[in-house]
Amino acid sequence: MMLQTCKPVICRKNDELRKDAVDALCCLAHALGEDFTIFIPSIHKLLLKHRLQHKEFEEIEGRLRRREPLILGSTAAQRLSRRLPVEVISDPLNDMENDPYDDGVDMQRHLSGHQVNDSQLRTAGEASQRSTKEDWAEWMRHLSIELLKESPSPALRTCARLAQLQPFIGRELFAAGFVSCWAQLNEASQKHLVRSLEMAFSSQNIPPEILATLLNLAEFMEHDEKPLPIDIRLLGALADKCHAFAKALHYKEMEFEGSLSKKMDANPVAVVEALIHINNQLHQHEAAVGILTYAQQNLDVQLKESWYEKLQRWDDALKAYTVKASQVSSPHLVLEATLGWLIRAAWNMGEWDQMAEYVSRLDDG
Repeated sequence: MMLQTCKPVICRKNDELRKDAVDALCCLAHALGEDFTIFIPSIHKLLLKHRLQHKEFEEIEGRLRRREPLILGSTAAQRLSRRLPVEVISDPLNDMENDPYDDGVDMQRHLSGHQVNDSQLRTAGEASQRSTKEDWAEWMRHLSIELLKESPSPALRTCARLAQLQPFIGRELFAAGFVSCWAQLNEASQKHLVRSLEMAFSSQNIPPEILATLLNLAEFMEHDEKPLPIDIRLLGALADKCHAFAKALHYKEMEFEGSLSKKMDANPVAVVEALIHINNQLHQHEAAVGILTYAQQNLDVQLKESWYEKLQRWDDALKAYTVKASQVSSPHLVLEATLGWLIRAAWNMGEWDQMAEYVSRLDDG
C-alpha cells in the first residue's frame, strides 16, 4: 500500500517531492527489515524508469539482496525531519525531543512498546462542530494523520510525516490506520469514534470523496472481521447515493437476509424492489430476474407491475397492467392508476394499436 501511495509522487516531475517519497520508502525499509525485500524489485524498476538515483536506497537494496542486516539509523529520516516546517516536525514514532533514529536500539525498543493514545484520537475525531465542506476536509486531514501517528504499526507511523505534506496519502491510508488503532482503543473511545462517523455520514455537506473514504473504511473493517456498529441500512443508502452500487448491493443483500430471518425490521417488498434496482444498475439483469422469481415463489408479497418495467420485461409488464386495469371497476380509477403505465409498456413493446387506444382513452378522460 505504501508503494502504491508513493508511486504517483515519484512519477511527478518534482525532484524535491520525488526525493522525499524515496526517503519515506527508506524509512519504511528500516522499520520492516527483511519484510521489505518483497518490494525491492518494484521500487528498483520504478526508479530506473524515471532515472532516479538514491544512494541510501541503493545501499538498502544491496544489503537486503545479500541478506545482510540493515545499518541502524536512517539519514533519510533525518533529512525528512530537517525539511519539514517547525509545526509538523514532531516524530510520529515518538513525541520525545530526541530523534529515535539517533539510537537504533532505543528505537526498536520504543516501537515494540507503542501504545495508542485514546484521548488524542478522541480529540482528533470530534465531529460535533463540523458543518461546511471545508470543516469536513480539515477533519479528515487531521484524523487521518493522527491515526497514522498513533498506529501500533511501525510502517504506518513512518507514513505520518509524508501524510502531513501530502493529505491524499492520509486518505489512502485512512482505513489501514483506523483498523490498526481500533483494537487498542477502550470501549468509550470506540463509541466516541463511531458517533463521529455517524455525524459524518448524516451530514449534508460532507464532500463525496470523504464519504467514499468512510464507506471504504466500513468495508475494510468488515473484511477484517471487525465491522463498525453502524446500521447497514444507512451504509446501503449512502452507497446508493454515491453510486457505489456494488457496496449498496452488499448491504441490501444483508438487509434482505435480516428481513427473512426476522433479525431486522425491514419491509420485504421495499427490499426486493431495491435489489432489483441495484442489480439493474450493475447490469446484472439475470440476478434481478432471480430476485423477482424468488419473491414470487417464496415471499408472501404482492408483486408490483413496476418491477417488470424495471426489468425491461415489457411483455410481462403489459400483461400485468392489463390485468390490473380489468380488475378496476371505475374507469376514472383505471385512468389514474394504470393508463400511463399501459401506454409506456405498449410503446416499449411496439404495440402501436394498443398504445393508440390507450392514448384515446386518456384524451377522452
